[in-house]
Amino acid sequence: MTTLTLERGVDATQEAALAALLAELAGAPQPLAAPITGKVLLLGDPALWGVKAALRAPTGTYAVQESQSFLGCQTARVEAGHKIVVHQERSEAAASFRFGLNDSGAQMETRVKFLTAPQIREMRPPSFAERMAPPQAETTSLAPLSPQAVSRYLALAHDDNPIHTDDVMAKVAGFDGAIVPGMLFCAMAEALCLRAATGLSVSDVRARFLSAARVGASVRCILSPFAGAATQKARVFVVGEADQMHAIIDVFAAKA
Repeated sequence: MTTLTLERGVDATQEAALAALLAELAGAPQPLAAPITGKVLLLGDPALWGVKAALRAPTGTYAVQESQSFLGCQTARVEAGHKIVVHQERSEAAASFRFGLNDSGAQMETRVKFLTAPQIREMRPPSFAERMAPPQAETTSLAPLSPQAVSRYLALAHDDNPIHTDDVMAKVAGFDGAIVPGMLFCAMAEALCLRAATGLSVSDVRARFLSAARVGASVRCILSPFAGAATQKARVFVVGEADQMHAIIDVFAAKA
């Protein structure tokens, strides 16, 4: 366990830039805020550069994000000067990082697995079937995930992983070409759910990443609306052109 003090944190300018990018991709007339998942941008803080280094895979393997969760983060502070607690577990096969954002239990967790290029090439994504979503599900077709759009997100996240920008490096790692950061989909899912969450207060976001989306690809987000009693859940399927599932993202909320 390590306690770190954020040097720059996540500020309103970053949050506004992310909201503008999400709105452009979704074709929305107004910015689409993602206040919970936007907290992952703190990984670009200089105080966490050691954590980013620990996310790098052992020689001969590549880091593939498996899941991301945000629990009770809606009011957590992540500005400069704020202290966070980092819990780290790592092996030759995987790593997990849990970030305690305050004394009230708010936390963010990142899990990655380390795979060889042949293992990555052998990965087969599950297919989306219409029966997975209810009839009232809403579909948002995103604008093509262009290199320019991806670069804007990478700049906000201070993410310099070349598999997101360099086709050659991505192919060496076993992908078909440069891939979209999974956290961009996470932010989009939260923003779409917030837009639909009338009278609800979103608290948690949990994402499972199932396959990589190529930079330049077209994807759609299929939103199963909020349902439940005291705690309600919405589910977003991020689906590619061939119906391959890139991610399943659950968003939890309660009545405001």
